[in-house]
This record gives sequence, C-alpha cells and structure tokens, in this order.
Amino acid sequence: MTLVYVHGIGNRPGRSYEAAARRREALFRRVLLPAAGLPDTPIVMPHWGCLTREPRWGLASLPHRGTERLGSDADEREALVEQSPSLLIVARQSVTDALDALYTLLEPRADDEHLLTRQAPVIVQYICRHESLHPHEPEHVRYPWLNEVHNDIEFVDRLVAEIWPPEGETLGAGDRIRDLFVSASRRFNPTAMVVGAGRRLVSANTALLLADVMQYTALRGTREQPGEVISLVARAIEEAAAPRVVLAHSMGGTIVYDLLSHYRPDLNVDVFLTVGSQVGLFEELSLFRESRPGEEAGQVPLPHNVRNWINVVDPADPLSFRVSPVFAGAGDYTYPSRAVWAHTAYLKQPTFHHRVGGRIAEALA
Repeated sequence: MTLVYVHGIGNRPGRSYEAAARRREALFRRVLLPAAGLPDTPIVMPHWGCLTREPRWGLASLPHRGTERLGSDADEREALVEQSPSLLIVARQSVTDALDALYTLLEPRADDEHLLTRQAPVIVQYICRHESLHPHEPEHVRYPWLNEVHNDIEFVDRLVAEIWPPEGETLGAGDRIRDLFVSASRRFNPTAMVVGAGRRLVSANTALLLADVMQYTALRGTREQPGEVISLVARAIEEAAAPRVVLAHSMGGTIVYDLLSHYRPDLNVDVFLTVGSQVGLFEELSLFRESRPGEEAGQVPLPHNVRNWINVVDPADPLSFRVSPVFAGAGDYTYPSRAVWAHTAYLKQPTFHHRVGGRIAEALA
C-alpha cells in the first residue's frame, strides 16, 4: 500500500514548505497511518507548487495599511482588540479543541518539531482514554481538574502535567512542550487575529488560490498532451503500490479528481480523501474536463476507478465544499478545527490525523 499526499494552494519551494512537509509527514507516520492500521506504509508527496508561476510583484496588489484611506483616519474596525474568548473557555467546551488550537498556533524550531510529532500519539491516547471512559459526559466530568484552573497559563500547566507527569516524562519533554504551549496560548486572540493579521493571511491565501486555479485550468493540457502538474501527480499515483490511498488538500483534490475522471481513468484508487477542497464547487460550475454543462441536474456518478471517496469539511473554512449532494457515493464528514484560518489547520492537528486514520481503516476493511 502507498499513501499519496497531494498538497493545495500556496506551497512554493523554500524553508516554510520544507518545514511544513516534514511536520506533516511525521504526523502521517506517528498518528494517521497507525490509526489506519498501516504503520509502515510508504508516503509519496508530489510537489506541484514548484511548477507554478510566482506573482511578479510578490502580491504587492494586496491591500495593506500603507494605502491612503478614502474616509477618516480613524478606522473603528481596528479597535476591536479588547476582549476575545480565552483558551480556557474553549477547553471547558472541548479539551480536544483547545489542544488542536495550541498545535495550530505553534511556531516551533526544527528540533522542537521532532519533539512535538513524537509526542502527538501520547496526546491522542490521552484524549481517547478520557473520551472512552466518559463518552457522553461534559468536559468538567471527563477532566475534573478543569475546575481547578482559572486562566490560560494555568490550563496549559495542568494539561502538560496530566499528559506528561514529571515521574513518567522522558528527557524533560513536558518542560519543553509546556514552554511551546505557553507561547502558543499567548497568540490565541481570535478577535485581534481576524481584524489584523488574519485579514492579511486570508487575502494572501485567497490570492494564491486564484493564481493556482487560473494557472492550473489554463495549463492543464489535453488527455493526449497533459500539462506538467497533471503529469507529475499522475506519475506519483501510477508508481504507488496498491492499495492506493490518495489524501488531497484544497486545490490538490481538484487536480486529483480531474486526473482520475478524465486524464487517467485507468488509475485505480482505493481511498480518495479530500480535505478542505473545492471539488464540489468546481463540478457545480462545470469546470472539470469531464463535466457536462447543460445536462439536467442530477448527481454525478462516482468515477469507476475510485472505490471510496471521503470528503472532510470544516464549517469555518471558506474554501471547503461538500461533495455528497453532487457526487453519488461520496461521503462528507465535518471536522471543526476551531482555528482562525481553518483552511490550513486540518493537517497540523493530531486529532484530525487520528480520526482520518480511523476512516481509512474502515474504508479498506
């Protein structure tokens, strides 16, 4: 068996991409594949982002604070930074969501990345143990210590002590993870992030999405002469040993569906797993090579070479779309990442990998 991962928008060559790829692969190996019952599975990650064109002026066309305002100099929207929900409030609703939020906000150095991915299975085991012991109970029953903490730092301190008790931790792992989690908790300010940096992040990602979509559709080529991106991804899937699991994020799902439905219908995939993807929207707009504009509305048959299709949607992700109303036989699942910019949060969170691994195991059974 082989896991083929096809990335989404904005994955240009450089240190940021390499760091994210290492972290993602480590979570695949330590959480997702063991949960799927396939711990030694090879992983292939074709990098199609290196084939796209860079914006000539480095996205200088995005709005920024240096632009002269049309109205008053006092922008009231920028004042919305006084209060925001705390991490502890989130934890009292769901400790799992609070942990995933911390992982999403981490900015680790390379050596810390190894520590965090090594410890991800420990976190998953801790959460699963409490969920199985108290399956229908509120969080304060599952985790009685929540009643003893009063702010985000106390929450992090107690959480780390519960997961990595001093007498059981290895080589000070709990101390270092505590420092990383504290730094992440201080960045947990949803209101400020949305009003300020979050707005710029969304704009940049939207611009890269538009750029990648337009470049892909313009340069994808024909079945007889496919473009570079199609050819690269096709080779990765073709060379993968069966059974094949293809996990595609965002625009990656669109590329893989186009590939399997039109360019390479001879390639068989046992599990096609799309995450935060736009496949459903693209088919509604008849943008695929196999789309049939003008036909009477009705569900599109599942491609004959796809055995199982699992689609994951975060309700807070503006770039994720359902597929089950559009494609017969495809299944949608909701996963709330609780992240400010949800589109890139899925693959950073250990809980996501654990749950997806379980779905893969069910599909392959």
